[in-house]
Amino acid sequence: MKIYNKSRRCVVNTFYKSIYIALFLCCSFIVKAQNQLITLSKQMTLKEAFVEIEKQTNLSVDYNDQLINANERIKKAYNNTQLNEVLNAILKDASCSYSIQGSHILITPKTAQQVKNQTITGTVTDELGDPIIGANVIEEGTTNGIMTDIDGKFSFKKKKKTTRIHCSYIGFEEQIL
Repeated sequence: MKIYNKSRRCVVNTFYKSIYIALFLCCSFIVKAQNQLITLSKQMTLKEAFVEIEKQTNLSVDYNDQLINANERIKKAYNNTQLNEVLNAILKDASCSYSIQGSHILITPKTAQQVKNQTITGTVTDELGDPIIGANVIEEGTTNGIMTDIDGKFSFKKKKKTTRIHCSYIGFEEQIL
């Protein structure tokens, strides 16, 4: 009976060790993939950037053309920059997120919850560039908003997936941004 228990414990311990090793190898691959250095030129489209990333990393970039505007241009060049920094930067403006699964980089549109938690910030000024103190800035379709401070600045968290805000002040025409 004791021999059977020892043998069974050895099998269980070996099984757990195998799982830990597999998890470690998987995690180390993801970390290695994210730390690869990438070089992209300015004004490439997302599609061109994805092709270049595939060439430089040997990872495939997967996305749905109908959900993501692959013709959107990236705004700056990246020279020997870590993959995760490049992806975060180029996908931020495209309202997309990514995940690395095995040898694939999956690009997906941000979920409503991710978009909802974004902060809207800005400055309200008049035609001369002077700040407007106390202007109302409201998220379209809600009562969520704020008044500008002494420097004309505002900041608030979005409640909806809306991309438009209304800005109003006495004596000025309402602006929809």
